[in-house]
Amino acid sequence: MDKDLLIGVIVPCVLLMLPPIAKWLRRYFDSDYIKLKANFNEALNTIEAYQALEQNYNAELIKHSGATRKKVVRAITEKQIGRKICTKFFPSKIAWYKDRF
Repeated sequence: MDKDLLIGVIVPCVLLMLPPIAKWLRRYFDSDYIKLKANFNEALNTIEAYQALEQNYNAELIKHSGATRKKVVRAITEKQIGRKICTKFFPSKIAWYKDRF
């Protein structure tokens, strides 16, 4: 490769890319960014959990009704998604998470 081409084109391109890369690295390693990323992933998991729970509720409540049946549906859903769900279920929470994140 020609030395003039290297100095004239490639070096300025690399120098132009340094500030955005430095900004991205600073943001990526910032603790607030990592915390926000974790919160966002948790919110997505919660939305998926609530959607699965709501789907199971709707399917089972068509068949049966009653408090014991709701507990069974919750247990089935928790086993299905592999995590606990808070004791009170509000379908409106899905919208809250979607708005917040």
